[in-house]
Amino acid sequence: MNSNATRVFSLALTLAAAATQAGNILVNGTFEGGDTSGWTALNLPFANTAGSCSQGFAAQTTASGCVTGINPVSGSYAAYSSIAFPFVSGDVGEWIQYLNRDFVVPTTVSRAILTWSDSAVWGGSGSFRGVDVIMQLYNGNMFLSNIYSVQNPSTSGSQAWTNRTWDITSFLQANPGATLTLKFTSLAFFDTRSSNVTSATTLISGLDNVALNVPGASATPEPATIGLTGAALAGLGLARIRKRA
Repeated sequence: MNSNATRVFSLALTLAAAATQAGNILVNGTFEGGDTSGWTALNLPFANTAGSCSQGFAAQTTASGCVTGINPVSGSYAAYSSIAFPFVSGDVGEWIQYLNRDFVVPTTVSRAILTWSDSAVWGGSGSFRGVDVIMQLYNGNMFLSNIYSVQNPSTSGSQAWTNRTWDITSFLQANPGATLTLKFTSLAFFDTRSSNVTSATTLISGLDNVALNVPGASATPEPATIGLTGAALAGLGLARIRKRA
């Protein structure tokens, strides 16, 4: 094997090993490639969102967008979304931002622990802030369960990067071989149609370090990793042919 083929092959094996880290059936949960590959970002409006700012989830090195949030504390990147509403009297409006991740449940599950870190900064006026930051679990369109990080607080504020753990063993055991969806949801709304004013004017949410640990299982490498491994193997084969010639 020549030196170039050796280097490519070694890099491919390293990436493949990282992608199939023992027990973790998700990849790109740290967003350190500078993107959200493997995830799907959705950005959905409701009612009056005219004049608002809504920047859906993307991997960033700084927590900036419609408003400023809390920069990454682990690695160089995290996934952020942000929302900002202008003040509108006598109306209602809402943005929901999702960062979704599908995964296939192993046929045998003894234990399944989901871990992640999240952060949030929000501001507004009125009797309480209409903001929610949630991790949800779905089977197709069927809602299974969720955990709130922020739920309609009474004042403006922030949630520093917080490590979270969720035992979802029972849900995976009930759905062997199924494709389930994790939904990290960032929601903000305003409702100024009554004296009980709800005004969520800003929200920026962060997500990082997502892992789903199932003992004995491993992640499926991303297409880019598979392609690089294939290229390395092809290069190895070509090197052997040249050596024989």
